[in-house]
Amino acid sequence: MKTLFKDVCLLVLALASSTYAIAQKRDIVYEDKSIGLSIFPALQGRFLTIPDAPVGLADSLRSADKLKSTLNFGVQYRFKTGRDWFVTTGIYYNKMGFTRKINKVNLLDVIHPDLPEEDRRVNNVVQGIPVEIHYHVNYHFIDIPVLFGKDITPRNMKRSDFKFSWFAGGSFNTMILSEKVIELKGFTSGNDRNFFQINPEYYKPFPVNLSAIFGARMDIVVYPKTKLYIQPNIQKQLFYASYGTEKHHLYTLSAEIGLNYSLEDDKSEPKRTR
Repeated sequence: MKTLFKDVCLLVLALASSTYAIAQKRDIVYEDKSIGLSIFPALQGRFLTIPDAPVGLADSLRSADKLKSTLNFGVQYRFKTGRDWFVTTGIYYNKMGFTRKINKVNLLDVIHPDLPEEDRRVNNVVQGIPVEIHYHVNYHFIDIPVLFGKDITPRNMKRSDFKFSWFAGGSFNTMILSEKVIELKGFTSGNDRNFFQINPEYYKPFPVNLSAIFGARMDIVVYPKTKLYIQPNIQKQLFYASYGTEKHHLYTLSAEIGLNYSLEDDKSEPKRTR
């Protein structure tokens, strides 16, 4: 009985070892490392919290705040961990924020208290022309994402030039700048200026954050070892970007577009010479 048990154990070990070796070979066959360069047009917005705000103030600001568009860019590194699974990381520049539009503007209204005295108030309003003040609130980040994805290309398209996948993961965000850009529409300040850039300290920007990311991807072969990819995704920061009077919880809706180049050696068989 002991001999039989020993033989069975050895057989199981042999089968396990051979299965593991086959799996490793399959991983080598499907192994793929690539680098990509991309840009991504994005719509940026925020969820707003104002503790102890007067009645109606938060609602008024929420109605004034609009999505803003940005154009960001990054470099990504992608590698497969199995037949259909992959991991994507990289480094990205990501500008997030929103735009606050004020369309009820009167002569001598205060544009912003942080502006110089000579530029602080509305001046040179032309009667009959609509005027607005746009406050562009921008947070600039360096992002390092780690995304886990799966190839979901249908079986009948596995050998085609199109690949489809989904992915989910997170990103570490380091803030490099926070700013408010003030744009005057239809009028100028006392010095005939219509554009200002300030750094409001009362927002109390937080230097680091974490984001959750979810999205999908389509790869199209455009040249041997080179693919064009389109990658729509949703990114939402887990913590507030600012801890001042207003607390901004940022999110992004983007469509990343880029080129991906395989770093693998060409596995095709060399042509035989006669």
